[in-house]
Amino acid sequence: GAIEVTQSLSNFGDEDLSYLNAPWGGVRHSSLPQTILSEPGGAWKKVNGKWGWEGIPNVPFKDTGGWIAWTVDAENSQSPSLSLVFGREAEGMPPWKMGRNNILYGTAGNVESRNYEVVETSCNVRIAPGETLLLRWYLLAGTFAKTRERAQELVPQAGMWKPPLDASLVQPVWISEGVPSSQGSGKPTLYLYAQPIPGTVPVFAMEDTRTGQVFATLDPYDLAPTAPFPNPLPASHPQHALYENRVLHLQYKSPGKLKELLGYARREASPNGNFINILLPGANSSNLSLWTPKMSNP
Repeated sequence: GAIEVTQSLSNFGDEDLSYLNAPWGGVRHSSLPQTILSEPGGAWKKVNGKWGWEGIPNVPFKDTGGWIAWTVDAENSQSPSLSLVFGREAEGMPPWKMGRNNILYGTAGNVESRNYEVVETSCNVRIAPGETLLLRWYLLAGTFAKTRERAQELVPQAGMWKPPLDASLVQPVWISEGVPSSQGSGKPTLYLYAQPIPGTVPVFAMEDTRTGQVFATLDPYDLAPTAPFPNPLPASHPQHALYENRVLHLQYKSPGKLKELLGYARREASPNGNFINILLPGANSSNLSLWTPKMSNP
C-alpha cells in the first residue's frame, strides 16, 4: 500500500522560484476523522487544527518524525489509515533553501459544508532560471499499525534535492507524416535531451482538437486565447511595472491538447558548437527551429 511520488520542478522563466507548498491535499473528515502527527524518536500523537486564514498549525519538519496520518480510531491498531511521508530536514541548509520546511494541517469547515482535513508542506526556496528541484513523498494506505511502521522506514527516502543532470541522456523523436512523437520505428528523426539541462527549454507535442493536427511547441498555452490583464497595483507602487502590460492566457478555452513532453532543446546554438539546427513541424504549418545535440543528425 505504498505510492511513491517524485515531482520535478524546472524553472524556465526569468524570475526565481521562491516558494513551494507541495504536496497539498487531504482526506475526508467523515472517513478518517483523527489526525496523527509523528514525533522525533518514533512516538506519535493525536492533533487538532483549524484550516483558515490564520491560526493554522505550522510545525517544522525537524520537530516531527517525518510523517502525518489520518485514521478512524488511533486506539485501534487495525483501524483504516492513510499516511503521508514528507521526510525530515537536515540541520544545515543548502544555498538554494531560504527557510525551513514546515507541515501545516487542519479541519476545513464542518462535515456538511467541506468535509475536508487539509495538509500542506511549505518552504522558501530560491530556484533560479535554468535550475531544477526534485521533491519526493509517499502515500501509505492500510491499517494504522502498518502505515506507522512503513512510514518510519520510508522517512529517509523522502525530501527535496537538486539533481545531477546528464547531458548525454537523450530522447529519440520520430516525425512521421508531419507528426512528432517519442514513439516510432526505424531510425529516429532526431534526439532531444531527456533532462532539463540548463539553457534548454521543454518541447511538447500538442494537438489542435479543431483540426486534429499534432505539432511541436515550446508553449503549453500556444493555442489558448488571451485577454489583457488589468494591473492591480497603482502606479506609485514599487512593483507596478512588474504587472504592467501582462496578458491572461485562457487555458480553459484552449483547443490545444498536450499529447506528451518530447524532451528538451536549445532555442539558440551553444558556444561549444556541439549542436545542429533542427526544424520541427509547428502550429499552422510553420516550422519550430531548435538546436539539438549533434548526434541527432538524421
